[in-house]
Amino acid sequence: MAKEGITFSRLLSLQELGVIVGVEAIGMTREFSSTIEESFQQALLSNGKVLLVTHADVEKKLELSSYGLSSVGEEILSLGSFQPNQEYLVSIANKFVNKGFTVKLCDWTKVDEKRGRISNAVEIEADAQQ
Repeated sequence: MAKEGITFSRLLSLQELGVIVGVEAIGMTREFSSTIEESFQQALLSNGKVLLVTHADVEKKLELSSYGLSSVGEEILSLGSFQPNQEYLVSIANKFVNKGFTVKLCDWTKVDEKRGRISNAVEIEADAQQ
């Protein structure tokens, strides 16, 4: 996050404004289980892109460190339209690949509140620098 200009001080300010939560705990870790029964699969959405994370072991868990959005933060984000930060998404994908997952970066088109269409999938290769 420092590469993106996001400092701990800035995160604390955003929390004081009521936009994000969890800064005092140095972030939160979310654990994702599979969305299907046959193998591990999880889709992480971000501004028209999706990281499609898969693994042969359905029992595998995907852990992601993050800060949570408050209801105020969610409302603020709903007011804007944002471009995906593909470089950042690839860096997140690399962390998952280095933990043994297969990850594809795809375009995401929302169909309705619970479904979307994936296209233009590109598999992320392991990056030795991560």
